Amino acid sequence: MNIKVCNKLKDDIISEIRKIEEISNEQDNLKINTFLDDSMNFNKEINNLFLAYEGDKLVSFLNIFIPTSKEGEISACTLPEYRKKGYFKSLFNKAIQELYKYKVEDVLLVVQENSEVGKAIAINLGAKYDFSEYLLKFNGDINLHLAVPDKIQILEARVEHLEDMIKLAQSTFNRGYEESEIMVNNAFETQNRKQYIIKLEENIIGMAGVSFEDGDGYIFGLGISPDYRGKGYSKILLNEIIKDTYINHTKSIVLEVDSNNKIAFNLYTKNGFIIDNAFHYYRKSCKDN
Repeated sequence: MNIKVCNKLKDDIISEIRKIEEISNEQDNLKINTFLDDSMNFNKEINNLFLAYEGDKLVSFLNIFIPTSKEGEISACTLPEYRKKGYFKSLFNKAIQELYKYKVEDVLLVVQENSEVGKAIAINLGAKYDFSEYLLKFNGDINLHLAVPDKIQILEARVEHLEDMIKLAQSTFNRGYEESEIMVNNAFETQNRKQYIIKLEENIIGMAGVSFEDGDGYIFGLGISPDYRGKGYSKILLNEIIKDTYINHTKSIVLEVDSNNKIAFNLYTKNGFIIDNAFHYYRKSCKDN
């Protein structure tokens, strides 16, 4: 076994990873499609991709999504004929060491809902079930006739909006200034992302972004300031983003929502999104490894 680690993806590695997923999906009747965009990781130096080779053949991989310094989300996959031979455990141990080095406190193991093997691995590692998320996919029924009120503007965010967006992220997502600054800056600095704001007269009251990967548009970070919730602004912002993405970029639009967030879930399902997949998250302290 030869293990390589990196923090930058190359096209040939992405192709090899997708091949492992394709083979595993067919064998296990799953829908593995690992989110490989590392542009939102809080630290660009941290290694987030761990690869296990036999000779020149990639047989197992582990990816960490690390949007904040508090926790890293681990997704992994091994070719069926190489399972139960220690590949995942070796990659997992190296990943935990890397997270611990950067003082990341917890790890979340991402397990597809119908993956009994994944659940067993998480439990055997001592991880505890924490929460679930739905992957929702837009069904293509665009509401072209939803009018934007005169006092409302949906704009692509610019650098001059940066400080206002950081403050908005603090109040909207209940994050500290440093984490909010990293989140907003990453969205601006990444080429495959588009960031939107919603303004009521001169006030920025909400924002959201879209990440483009493998032909999909991933809507993320949609939030309205607590002072302006319950007035339909989320629906307006969501619909304008869907229209722009669908008409100008891609017809495949997806997003993830916490299964406990009933308000957000109802917003999305009432505006053209249907459940495509579900994931369980199992939490483990990096100190306990």
